[in-house]
Formats: sequence, structure tokens, C-alpha cells
Amino acid sequence: MTNHLVEIDGDRASDRVTVHRTPSPQDPADRNVLVVVIRYVDRYARGRAWLAPYRSADRFLWSERHDMVDAEAMTAAAKG
Repeated sequence: MTNHLVEIDGDRASDRVTVHRTPSPQDPADRNVLVVVIRYVDRYARGRAWLAPYRSADRFLWSERHDMVDAEAMTAAAKG
């Protein structure tokens, strides 16, 4: 989670948080990494405690695919 922004106004509050997700591939032979970026938006009201009466659905921002990097090969290449 990144860019967590909270705004409080008396007994009401809201927040936004950006989430980077990398779901596990279903196929072990898949050498691609999928990165999905979404945002949650929540609103809260305070009574005896802070309650979250509203949460937006995931707001899809973007996704990317990258080739999976073999850590052992990268280490060997760095050593020369």
C-alpha cells in the first residue's frame, strides 16, 4: 500500500490508498509477472467508534506485465 491519504473533518473522515498487487500466476511455467494498481476510497463516520459506511469498489488504475527475473542469474551476472 502506498500514498495513504486521510482527511478528517469533525465526525467524518475519508481516505484514499493506492495498492500495487502482484497476483500469483496460475501456471507455474508462466514467466511473466503481472502488476495491478488499484485505489480504495473509504468514508467514515464517528459515533461511539469510527465506522466505515462506504467503501468504493476497487478503482482500477493500470496494469503491467514484466518478464520474471531469475535472481540467481542476476547475482551471477553482477559478480561477472
